[in-house]
This record gives sequence, C-alpha cells and structure tokens, in this order.
Amino acid sequence: MVGHHFAATLAANIRNHYHRGRLWAELFLGRPAFDNYLTNRRHGLSRLLLVVGSTALVGAVAGAGTVWPIAALSAFVINAWLTRDLYRLAFGKGGVLFAGGVSLAEILLSWILLGAGFRACLRAIVVAVGGRRPVD
Repeated sequence: MVGHHFAATLAANIRNHYHRGRLWAELFLGRPAFDNYLTNRRHGLSRLLLVVGSTALVGAVAGAGTVWPIAALSAFVINAWLTRDLYRLAFGKGGVLFAGGVSLAEILLSWILLGAGFRACLRAIVVAVGGRRPVD
C-alpha cells in the first residue's frame, strides 16, 4: 500500500506542483530517453485535455462560435474516461460536490504544470542560444 501526502493548503499544493513540474520538465529536456515511471502518456494526455477543455470552455462562454462548446465537452468527456478511477474514488469519498472540487483542482494543477513546463522550455532555449542559465 502506498500513501500520498499533500500539503494542507491549496497555495502549498500549487507551489509543490509548479516546482515538481519544472524539475520534471528540465529532466525530460536533458534526457529525452528518460524512463518516467511516475507518469505516463495517459496521465499527460488527461492533463492536456483539461487545459484544452478549460480553454475551449472560455471560448464557449464568450460565445465565440459553435466549435468551442463541442471541443470543451469532448475534452472533458475524454478526460473523465481516462481518469475514471480518480473520479470514481472522489465520488465514493465525498459525492458529487467533492468530485467536482477534485475536477476543478485537476484543471488548476494542469495549468500550473503547463506553466512549469513552459518555463523549463524557455530556460533550455536561453541556454541553447548561449545565454547563461538563469538562477532560480
């Protein structure tokens, strides 16, 4: 059995995810053949779908056309299928409201990880073009 311990506050979890995401992205950029046993393509795809779905949802709410609601719904449905075990567990532990909160937290943390990966890519580009490595 494995226990996962998370910080007590949302702010601490955001900092933790950003830091871990940046370190993992730097590791992947430095060693493309790195065998990552902690995450997989399914997990990465689910995170990407949450970013795409939430972006499309903004377009749908803004009334930017008919493709946005379809894109948002499709991304969220596929994500729900890919992560059905997480949502089944969340629903079992706390019902619909808790599962909805987990879903919102997953969207937020997906954006945090995207930002961390983007920062790591920018740092790699700066180093590649001869700039000095920025200090953290």
